[in-house]
Amino acid sequence: MILPAQKTAASVAISRYGEDALILRPVDDDSAVDGYGKTAEDSWEEEAVEPVVRVYQRGAAPSQGRVTGGRYLTESPVLIFIADSLVSEGFRVSYGTSVYEIDSLTRYPTHIEAETTSVG
Repeated sequence: MILPAQKTAASVAISRYGEDALILRPVDDDSAVDGYGKTAEDSWEEEAVEPVVRVYQRGAAPSQGRVTGGRYLTESPVLIFIADSLVSEGFRVSYGTSVYEIDSLTRYPTHIEAETTSVG
């Protein structure tokens, strides 16, 4: 059982330490899809502006070099949202100068964690 105080504490921490990020949703229009079945770059609408915390996994830092046999760890940070966020899979988040696409969400009673991929 989750206590209301725990949910409130998590929301306050995310609001305090997070950065305001723009959440974008894809336009519901068949003409907005490119030849690969992906939403075209200019076919995103603003959904909300919410505080988001960006966390790099496994001790990654933006200055870290390429890991062996794969992508930079900084290309796939975890974004942490408040529990009642409007974010959904397939949305994009403009965080600072970076844009991330939400691959999957893990919902907890206190917050939401999103696995992401860097888009731009």
